[in-house]
Amino acid sequence: MTVRARMGFLLLAFVSALPLSAQVAPPLGGDLPLESIPESDDLRVRWMAELIEAPRERALGFRTRTEENASGRWRLETIQGPRAFYIAVVPDREVLYGQGAWIIKRDLSTGRFVQAKVFLRNDPNTFLRLYPFGDRTKLDLVIYRGVVRHDVVLPVPFRKLLTSPLRDIVGWTRDSVDWELLSPVPGLYGNLRSLAQAVRERLGGLRYGDDGALDETGRPVLIAGGVPAGDPGLNCSGFAKWVVDGMLKPVTGTWLSVEALKERHEDLRGSSFTQPYEKARDPFFGLDWAWNLGKAVADALYPSRRNRVTDNDVRVPAFALVDRGSSEPANGSQTYEPYPANFEIGGYRVDGLRPLLYVLAIREPGNFYIASFNRRMGESVTLRQYFHEALLFPYFDAGGEFRVAVFESAEETSLEAVLRRYPSEFAHLVRIPALPDFDPPALPVPSSAGP
Repeated sequence: MTVRARMGFLLLAFVSALPLSAQVAPPLGGDLPLESIPESDDLRVRWMAELIEAPRERALGFRTRTEENASGRWRLETIQGPRAFYIAVVPDREVLYGQGAWIIKRDLSTGRFVQAKVFLRNDPNTFLRLYPFGDRTKLDLVIYRGVVRHDVVLPVPFRKLLTSPLRDIVGWTRDSVDWELLSPVPGLYGNLRSLAQAVRERLGGLRYGDDGALDETGRPVLIAGGVPAGDPGLNCSGFAKWVVDGMLKPVTGTWLSVEALKERHEDLRGSSFTQPYEKARDPFFGLDWAWNLGKAVADALYPSRRNRVTDNDVRVPAFALVDRGSSEPANGSQTYEPYPANFEIGGYRVDGLRPLLYVLAIREPGNFYIASFNRRMGESVTLRQYFHEALLFPYFDAGGEFRVAVFESAEETSLEAVLRRYPSEFAHLVRIPALPDFDPPALPVPSSAGP
């Protein structure tokens, strides 16, 4: 095995072994839509007998080589692991998981086929997993470790798939797999990209302030009492209001009232068990605030419609499993774990936000999301504290690469930072459509700053 191949394999194994919340692939540039992914079926046909299904010793002795076809330059090699070996037919790059790569796994002791991975984006965690199923084949579609389709049966044997182009696999499963997930249209995200950039450009004029917000006149206040703030600043809730204010001012001519956004909705969340904590802990403040922001946007855009605060809740059952990335799975299902999403309690577990946001970006392009992070209070299952808010902007750039801009508490952070902080917490999501114009209130200079 070449040094480059060994480094690529070790990197792939390292990334797969990381906790789900920390798995971020090194960027490889733009991603092609599904119909443009490079194909290597002619090479796999040519090397089927001499490499892919060759006797074990011959396959293990294969010398790495490069070949070209109509899709470009490819690398063919064998990589030996502790209990399996891998036949790689991959784009000739520094990593093994380039878009269009095939990695075929065989048992080291018996030489039998175990599975094949076909990488669908320039990311080690987005792929098709194919594995033998009697005289047919099963397929899983994994996107950023979210298992969005599981155990789809293909009407062809595994060996035939090993020499088939991806377009044939798509054709055989068109009625059972949502292949549109792999073909984003970057032009649909113009408003969202522009809004994210407009927010980004104004962050230099903002500061964090505990319990801080700007009221409907642009006056700095404390959210709890509505009294003037001695040191102007924005906390996470005040910052979410500032962004929504900036979008709505060109539409309505006004900014939002802090007092209106504090309205509680005790008839929609909580229970008799949580009632005693409403005043003492205000556990649902973040949820109520996000709900009220969502309704304010809906009221501005659809004034003749009766808008409810829950209308903008995200309740998409995107996937039920996540791939935990065991280095030696015996088959496709052994690495999977249930992914909890409880819309009546806390929303989505944070460690699955990346694949969830990807699916949302495809299915409802142009929205951003107010994430209200929450956790259990003590040992209670039903009582949760909504303790923080962030704004999540999922989009595809002009080159087709998936990105998530994250803004919270008057600064830009990252999805990786959120995943590190709250991997096992939950996030309730409220969708907000991105509008083209942005006119937020300016944060006053602190009086202590002088002239």
